[in-house]
Amino acid sequence: MNEGRQGELGLGIPGNFDDDNQDNVNNLENVNNPRNPNNQGVPPIVPVRPVRDVAVPLTANLTSSIRKPPPGGRFELKQSMVQILQTNGQFTGLPHVDPQVHLRTFIDITNTYIPIGVSSDYVRLTLFPYSLLGAARHWLDSEPPNSITTWDDLAKKFLSRFFPSKKTTKLRGEIINFVQKQGEDIYQAWARFKQMLIACPHHMQTNEVLAHTFFEGLDYNAHSLLNSATSGQALSIKSEEFFALLDKLSEGNQGYEGKMSRTPTQKAAGILDVDQATAKNAKLDAMQHNITLQFKQIALNQAPVNVVQHAANWCEVCGSGTHETEQCEANPDSVNYVGNAQRGGVQQNYGNTYNPSWKNHPNFSWGGNQNQNQAQGVNQYSSQGAGQ
Repeated sequence: MNEGRQGELGLGIPGNFDDDNQDNVNNLENVNNPRNPNNQGVPPIVPVRPVRDVAVPLTANLTSSIRKPPPGGRFELKQSMVQILQTNGQFTGLPHVDPQVHLRTFIDITNTYIPIGVSSDYVRLTLFPYSLLGAARHWLDSEPPNSITTWDDLAKKFLSRFFPSKKTTKLRGEIINFVQKQGEDIYQAWARFKQMLIACPHHMQTNEVLAHTFFEGLDYNAHSLLNSATSGQALSIKSEEFFALLDKLSEGNQGYEGKMSRTPTQKAAGILDVDQATAKNAKLDAMQHNITLQFKQIALNQAPVNVVQHAANWCEVCGSGTHETEQCEANPDSVNYVGNAQRGGVQQNYGNTYNPSWKNHPNFSWGGNQNQNQAQGVNQYSSQGAGQ
């Protein structure tokens, strides 16, 4: 291809010849075009340009990867439409975001904005770059220039890039290995199974295989319900009738797509099964109980010593704080009580108005110090008599 294209650099290519310059390549009348039939090996005329221009990007390299078809009518790009696309969420290419949902949302929005006579491909190819952000927009800009010419071509390349085959294998495996969850009724299981089919529409499974997979993944109660609705022949009907029966049963059960059923499930003997909320509450109660015990322990350790000593010297019988219960004369189990009973000096049959604490009062006591004073008086009188 480079034969006959001798340039001033001696490399077979002119010094400033730009292969991306469409005017230079497509215009055969240009004397600088090496494919010009009048150019018989004559070196082309090379315009002079500064050396620093080689460090400046060429506008030919900034060509978009999308080449839009003719609009077919008058089209005006409004800022409100761009804002709607950005408000509904721009696709960033993150793994947890479904590109199919983004395409469906984009199509629903653009269908409301196609003017009469304007090609739908032109509108969608014009607006789609505004719905991308981050890695997704980098992907679109990295596609070869003018390589996307139709909406179908763009959608296929978009799904091929952001819906890899590994994700398809994972979703397809979840469909084939479908099993009804514990505590999930048949209506909720059917709704979840349909969502799995929507997430992977290219599951490549026939309706008969899907019906059989769903039936075999149900529990005993769900089998009984379907068999009773089909006279015991749930697998004998056609797949379309099977799916219609499931939809009919689900429509008759209001709120079947709501929360999980609270019906208690069969549990193994000797195992206490609680939900997460109950388990968290039990942990909080245990933590609060431990904290309360620790505060009580701290309070006991910091209590004054005199309080403990005062409690040890308190009498439970008479209420006095001068002696302990074992030393109280009013306590039948006390040694002092037994001694008083032998002397016959203690009257135990008190009235209902008797207060045991009065026993130690000096004005009401007829024993103790009084006896000691009488004994001292007798001794003093005896000693005086002896002295005489």
